[in-house]
Amino acid sequence: MPGAKSLKELRDKTLGKWKEDKAGNLTKKEEPNFPPAGSATRRENPRRGTDKFISVYKGETLGEIAGAYGTTADAIAKANKIEDKNKISIGQELDMSSFVKSE
Repeated sequence: MPGAKSLKELRDKTLGKWKEDKAGNLTKKEEPNFPPAGSATRRENPRRGTDKFISVYKGETLGEIAGAYGTTADAIAKANKIEDKNKISIGQELDMSSFVKSE
């Protein structure tokens, strides 16, 4: 059957974009969604409150960071001499050493 051969060739050619289960069913592989090199974006893994120095990621707030470290946004702002806690920048370095949770 000529059609079967070309279908197999097509399947083999595109299999890199697909994954096959034990029953032979094909499903499309999920493409990794990496941020552009050098961009600071929110991490997939939540902060654990163990890093002494951190960089602020896109979409992150002092309140979210404070929650991970068991403190308040006001305390982080004061420790890092941030005048307006609502104005932090992507990539801004924060000293979290006084808030690190002991393990």
